[in-house]
Amino acid sequence: MVIFNKLLAKLLFWTAQGVMMVGRLGQQAAHQLLTLSTVLAPGDERTLGWLRYTSAVLASRRGDTARAVELLREASRLLPDNVAIQVNLGVALTMLNRYEQAIEVLERVLKTSSDIELEASLWSALAWSYLRTGRYAKVATCQEQADEFGIKSPELQLIGELARGCQHGRLHPDVIGGCVAKRPRTLGMVLDFADWQARSGNRRLARKALGGLPREIQMRGLGIIASSALNDDNYETVLWAAAEYGKLAEHSAVPAMLRSEVALRRGAGQRAIEQAQRAVKLEPHNGRVLEQLGRAHLLYGDREQAARAFVECLATGSDSALAGGVVAMALLSRDEVKKARLVFRSGRRGDALGCAYAHAAHALLMARQQRWDEAVKIAQFSWESVQDLPAWTPTARVLPDVGWMLGEALTQCAQSGSPHAQAAAELLAEMALPTQEQESSGQGPAQNKDRACS
Repeated sequence: MVIFNKLLAKLLFWTAQGVMMVGRLGQQAAHQLLTLSTVLAPGDERTLGWLRYTSAVLASRRGDTARAVELLREASRLLPDNVAIQVNLGVALTMLNRYEQAIEVLERVLKTSSDIELEASLWSALAWSYLRTGRYAKVATCQEQADEFGIKSPELQLIGELARGCQHGRLHPDVIGGCVAKRPRTLGMVLDFADWQARSGNRRLARKALGGLPREIQMRGLGIIASSALNDDNYETVLWAAAEYGKLAEHSAVPAMLRSEVALRRGAGQRAIEQAQRAVKLEPHNGRVLEQLGRAHLLYGDREQAARAFVECLATGSDSALAGGVVAMALLSRDEVKKARLVFRSGRRGDALGCAYAHAAHALLMARQQRWDEAVKIAQFSWESVQDLPAWTPTARVLPDVGWMLGEALTQCAQSGSPHAQAAAELLAEMALPTQEQESSGQGPAQNKDRACS
């Protein structure tokens, strides 16, 4: 039986090797065959190495590049002489911006392997890693070596142009546009380069790099750069992207939206409101624009104007969690439960602020309907969102609203005598929210409920 299992494991291994080259479906099939082979012959390092490799390929396809690197390192340890594994490891490290490690791996492959001419991705990854670490002369050397093996690609041409631009301070937009036209996936490299240059203060190069792209793609690229910079609190880059966007689309609300968001995060409430109002004038029926105006008023301005903006936002069909939460809160404060229920007929999406409001209003709605288990569960979601609010959020404007809704929902549940009463009381104690008696005496956040978007 043992001999039969080993023979079957070998058959599965070689079958996997054969189907592995047949695209995505082949790789998936190879992974399944190798998995079964390791069950039949668990000690075979060659099979384990290839299983780690196919697992890495599937992880990379899912977008989990970090996991792919872990698996490729294991595969490399089991199959140290396998060029494909080493090249894929170097490429994955490049994708994770771990350029020094990528260079170390790929240069080692160049020194030790005789099959490198078959691996075009090696040259692109190595040249890009050289570019991103400031080794511009090495990019040219890399291109020359690739030429010796007959490797010519739009990726290498683009990287060479970008490296020369960094060296000499000028780029040729027509070359960049030509590379993207030949190989559309190089667009990501152009955007990454422009983002890098903009953040580094070399905005002329960033502008030139984007200038080789069609106008619509430039606008999309600037939006991506701005969003990425917002996530990193790099507000100067956001404002640069907004200015560049405005040059391409004079009547778009996007630049004003970006300026409003930066002002919010810097605590400049009045400027945030003014920029949001400007955006609304440009695009009065845009749900995202109306949400931004409501958000600015909610955090720094007039709450009645915030409510009006959020109502108009929902009227556009927006799925904004923040607009839905604030409108539902206003309805529930007037005991209009049926209307509040309509707000949650469909799913809503938003950031931590939006989720805090939407979940709190939904929890209160569930409590009003005596659906205690759902009320407690959704209240927990709201409280977790409150804890996830970014540091720039003026919580003194947020906590009275969310606190009133959660306090009422959990107090009702805690006093219900239901099996969920204890959980509600514990969550209420954890949040240190006042009881309904304290609220009615003016000691808690209920005193704010009417002015909070009534």
